[in-house]
Amino acid sequence: MKTKINKRILFLVVLLLAIAGSVYGMWLLGERKYTGNLVSNFSFEVVDTQGKLQSWREDASGGWSVNTEEPYEGKRCVQATIPWSWLSQDISVREGKSYTLKAYVKSDIVIPGKSNRENTFLCLECLDGKDTVMAEQMRQFEATSSWKPQKVSIYAPENTEKIRVKLAKRRGGEGRVWFDNLKMVQIAWYMRIEFLKRLHQDKRLFISYFSMYLIPLILLLRFILRK
Repeated sequence: MKTKINKRILFLVVLLLAIAGSVYGMWLLGERKYTGNLVSNFSFEVVDTQGKLQSWREDASGGWSVNTEEPYEGKRCVQATIPWSWLSQDISVREGKSYTLKAYVKSDIVIPGKSNRENTFLCLECLDGKDTVMAEQMRQFEATSSWKPQKVSIYAPENTEKIRVKLAKRRGGEGRVWFDNLKMVQIAWYMRIEFLKRLHQDKRLFISYFSMYLIPLILLLRFILRK
């Protein structure tokens, strides 16, 4: 009888370890399956002899400059002063895959009121060989006075050859937006599921959800083992 109970306890321990390992593995795989950063000059450190950014293309409207005052990391970041003037970079990708872009952003723009306070753009465009836009994800958000990470993700449909990363200030008038330390990676297929994406981005939600999942499972197994 004692041997039978020990086997059940061992089975319970192995089952819980397998569940915990699978959950942790999914967490790591979400963004670490492909660890290489696809963005060139991602921290805006590389400039030419005239101080212009390498690997990036500036909109004709201008308003972009390299800034050395309190970057998020390294010696430089990039600053935008003119609204809807895009800074962009084209990145070769694989069709049928999902990608996410993370950027650290801050701004000194103060918008009164509680609604429509978005002052910054992050945009991803999937392009075919003729630069036709196959898909687009544009995120508008409020950048604040301190550096904070912001993300946008996209699925590259059939015939996609590259993704165009685009950054911009959204609001007119005075004020600036700064960008630094960009990273774009290919992500696991299941990260296209909105709920799993939220779990991956919010550690507190991740912990609370799987705590709620594991506790009833443990209680159920205890009930079964007592029979």
